[in-house]
Amino acid sequence: MALTARSTRSKLRQSGLSVQINEEHVSIVDLLEASNLDISSSDSGLELWDLQFKPEENEKKKLFSQGLYKPGSGEICAEYITVSASSVLNHVYYAYPSVKDPGIEEALLLPEKPKEYEDDGQELYLELCKEANQAPIRIFHKGLLTDTIDLRYYGIHPGGMRAMSLALSRNRNVKTLDLTSNFLNDLDACYHLGQVFSFSNAIKRLILKQCNIRQAGIRPLVVYFYTRNFDLLDLSENILCDEGIEYVIEQLNRGAVFNRLILRRNFLTSACLRRLAAALECHDKIKYLDLSWNNFVAPFGPKALFRVLEESEVIAELDMSWTNLKLSTELKHLFNIRTLKKLNLSHNALTSASARVIARNLHISQGLDVLDLSSNPFTPSDALFLLSKMKLVKVKLRELRLDDISVSKEFPADLKEILQLHFRRNTVVTYGHVLRNYTLPEKDIKILIMKRLVHTTKKKASKNGVDVLLVLLN
Repeated sequence: MALTARSTRSKLRQSGLSVQINEEHVSIVDLLEASNLDISSSDSGLELWDLQFKPEENEKKKLFSQGLYKPGSGEICAEYITVSASSVLNHVYYAYPSVKDPGIEEALLLPEKPKEYEDDGQELYLELCKEANQAPIRIFHKGLLTDTIDLRYYGIHPGGMRAMSLALSRNRNVKTLDLTSNFLNDLDACYHLGQVFSFSNAIKRLILKQCNIRQAGIRPLVVYFYTRNFDLLDLSENILCDEGIEYVIEQLNRGAVFNRLILRRNFLTSACLRRLAAALECHDKIKYLDLSWNNFVAPFGPKALFRVLEESEVIAELDMSWTNLKLSTELKHLFNIRTLKKLNLSHNALTSASARVIARNLHISQGLDVLDLSSNPFTPSDALFLLSKMKLVKVKLRELRLDDISVSKEFPADLKEILQLHFRRNTVVTYGHVLRNYTLPEKDIKILIMKRLVHTTKKKASKNGVDVLLVLLN
């Protein structure tokens, strides 16, 4: 009987009918009748079957008709795929992307990437100060977003220059850096500041006045200057001497450009001036040159410089004050400079011969506007001779300074006449003390003689005279 029921189920399964047979309630007769059915017929209707054989409705189809179920893509779920871990990526039925590496391989095999900072350098400056355990400078931190950083007389510690230099290395805002009267006498501070100019930044004006750089610090400071175009470089009062200026001259020969170069009070001599003249002969880029407060007693240095500057096509201002100049004939080269606008030769040892050479060459320099000859040992006649050249129309000078030079009383009178000329209305002439600036009154000599006679012949009163009225009253 069990065999018959099993065969019956197989026949029903071949006929394509899905039925459920409850073996507990099926009789032998029913099984025999079911075995005689024509299984091959596909037209058998459901009415021939008992109600207990009615197939159940598919739950998924029912939910799909109600909009509560979606069959999906039809791909085989990975849960039912039995594969090894090594063949997951190559399995034909695997339709899902592999898990991306969250960074484990990079963290284990590659070096750590450096942190990137903004080009303005503010965040980098604070991070470096924190690393070095130093207090950041608020003025510098705010100045990184402006075009000027003014730290004059701030007293920056040399150890703080590393953080400041690295912050300025990529900065595109700062064009002027003023470190006047700070302490850069440390070699490490000069090195880090010099490294700033190896990067691409916007610094055009560098002011290092009174920073006590000396010969040892100037070499690492200017090592990358040959790649830069400076509008202003102020190295005054740094005790550089001839040895230190040699490194600046070397950068000039390599292509550095300084539109304005200030080397005031650096104990320079004529030997250094001659080497500077040789550099300017091939690299004529300086428009303003300040060499004041140096010692050029030996004439060969100024001679070489003046001859080179005579051929210059760019220099506009030259300051040679307080340099012990004692030249005369060589001064004529300065008045052949076509682009020269201002010449300062004050507080030197120029003689009367120098004054004569200057006066005779004033008409040559058509572009010279200001000439300062103050505090030179000129005589009143020298000053008057210089003033007389101002009467000429071809002398284009607009300002002649003769401060602390004594003049005769004819000088103010001639100056008044000159200033009344139509081409001298805007001219300025200064001078020192006027000698013998007084006039004697004219009086009759007879009156003086008579007053003298009366005074000498007048009877002198007794020294012990008695007052009669005072005696009577007593």
